[in-house]
Amino acid sequence: MKKALVLVFFISVILFITSCAHRETKQIETKPEKTAPSKTPSVKEEPNELEQSEITPEPVKQKAEKTEAVKPEPEKTAPSKTPSVKEEPNELEQSEITPEPGKQKTEKTEAVKPEPEKTAPSKTPSVKEEPNKPEQSEITPEPVKQKTEKPEVKKEVKFHNKCSHILSHYVDDEGMVNYSELRRKRIELRQLVNEFKNLDPKDYESWPKNEKKAFWINAYNIQMLNIIIDHYPIKSSTLVRLWIPPDSIRHIGLDVIWNKSKFLIMHEQFTLSMIEKNIFQKQFDEPRLYFGLCAASLSSPPLRNKPYTGEKLDKQLDDQIQRHLRNPYGFKIDYDNKKVYLSTLFHENYGHGKSFMKKYSTDKNFKDKKPVIRAVLNFISQHISSSEASFLATGNYSVEFMKYNWKLNEQ
Repeated sequence: MKKALVLVFFISVILFITSCAHRETKQIETKPEKTAPSKTPSVKEEPNELEQSEITPEPVKQKAEKTEAVKPEPEKTAPSKTPSVKEEPNELEQSEITPEPGKQKTEKTEAVKPEPEKTAPSKTPSVKEEPNKPEQSEITPEPVKQKTEKPEVKKEVKFHNKCSHILSHYVDDEGMVNYSELRRKRIELRQLVNEFKNLDPKDYESWPKNEKKAFWINAYNIQMLNIIIDHYPIKSSTLVRLWIPPDSIRHIGLDVIWNKSKFLIMHEQFTLSMIEKNIFQKQFDEPRLYFGLCAASLSSPPLRNKPYTGEKLDKQLDDQIQRHLRNPYGFKIDYDNKKVYLSTLFHENYGHGKSFMKKYSTDKNFKDKKPVIRAVLNFISQHISSSEASFLATGNYSVEFMKYNWKLNEQ
């Protein structure tokens, strides 16, 4: 009987202890959920493995599922097995705490993972490759268009053709001028002179070199017409006519024509002699340009009835040279007397003979002549027939300059 009482006592003690233990386990199970963030060992070790590799999230989920499956079993066996109750809650504490941050961090890593994949390809091609290509392709075509198309096409049509009306209406194909009719329409000539006066220097500077050359030839010839009209009809005294013909421009005065008659071009003062020296000799230094200048006389190169343009300048000057050399006052060979007659344009002192030295001087031919004459003969040989050029190269002859005919080039 005593044994039965003792057995009952021990059983009641055991039940009391187990019930107390079960209460403590419930309290312990609830507390870790609140205090889980403070337990650093379990949280710190597993997330580090997750940060090192992206493959670990799946094993973490498997452990979480197993622990959730095992969780209800200790509650059933808790009354009979006291020691296991204390050990299993620790495992549950670890399993319940670790999966949640594991899942959160895996989700974060999966969300962060595609971001560099999207941004990385957009940075490299857009910054390094694409901007370099348009920079090289866009720069090169723009400077070509500004230098070639605008000055050659637009500027020529805009200004040079302004001379067309005067030249075509009052100058014939032989270069003779109808001064009487032009004087009656001198208002048109004055308007054209004002065009040269009011030209913007910036527009002029934008032109190619040939357009500038053509501009100054046209300016020279138009100003010459204007000077003659100012003194037309030419007046002279009876006494002077005894040795100077009445229609000679010498009655006007050569100094008046070339040095004292002033005019404005682009609002700058010039004379005809200033254009010859400062423009043609210093700026261009091209002796062929002198064949485009008309001195309003029979011995000068003829006046064209069309304006000079940069596009056609070389052909126009070649034609002018041919026309002047065919003129009896331009060039002539006297085979019988073995003499070669040259225009005063080629004279060393009274013409532009020195201007031919730079481009046409030679030491191989015409060795018995002066250096200036050698350069002039070398130039002329390129624009005459082969028989005439052969005579100049091998013949024995003397060179003389023709007497200048100052008679007005009037129709």
